[in-house]
Amino acid sequence: MSDGADHDYGYRGEFGESWMHVLASAAGLTYKPHQPDRDGWDCTLTMKKATKAGYKVDVSASFQVKTFQGDKGKGDSFTFNRMTVAQHNMIASGGHAHDPGYVIVVCVPPLNVPFTEQTGEGLLLKYRAHYYRIDTCERADGHPQSAVSLEIPRRQLVTQHNIRDLVEAEVPIGPRYLEEVPGR
Repeated sequence: MSDGADHDYGYRGEFGESWMHVLASAAGLTYKPHQPDRDGWDCTLTMKKATKAGYKVDVSASFQVKTFQGDKGKGDSFTFNRMTVAQHNMIASGGHAHDPGYVIVVCVPPLNVPFTEQTGEGLLLKYRAHYYRIDTCERADGHPQSAVSLEIPRRQLVTQHNIRDLVEAEVPIGPRYLEEVPGR
C-alpha cells in the first residue's frame, strides 16, 4: 500500500475532475470536458441566465482542476505550487474567450484514506476544494517548467451553491447564443 506520497498523481487527477463533474451536476450546471486538453482548461460549466431584455443567455466559466495533498498548516491561505509557468500563462490574463476562469484546487487524501463515506442519507464526498480566479492574473515570468506559487484563500471554498456564482461572475461580451424567454 502506498503512503500517498505526492508522486502518485493518476488517481488524484481523475478524482478531481470527477469531483467537479458531480458538483456541477448537483448545482444544475452543464459540465463540458475539454478533451483533448489543448487549451489549458479541463472543463467549462454553463447555465442559462435570463436577461432584462427578455432573453436567455448561456453564461459559462472555465476551470483548470488541480489536486493537492498539501493544504496543511494554519492561516487564512495556503500556498499551491503545483502549476508550471507554462500552464499558468496558458490560462492567465484572459486565456479563454470572454469567460471567467478559475483554478480549482481539490484537497485530496493519501491513498489509504477513503474519498467517500456511506452515511444514513447517502454517499458523502469528504474532501473540499478551493477556487482561485486566474483569468485576471498577470502572466508569470520564468522558465516554462518552473513552479508558480498561488496563495489560495481558505475561505474560497467551492460548494454546489457558490459554483453557480462563479459561473455567473460576468455575462460574456456579445453573447454567443440568445434564446427568447417564453411569455415575454
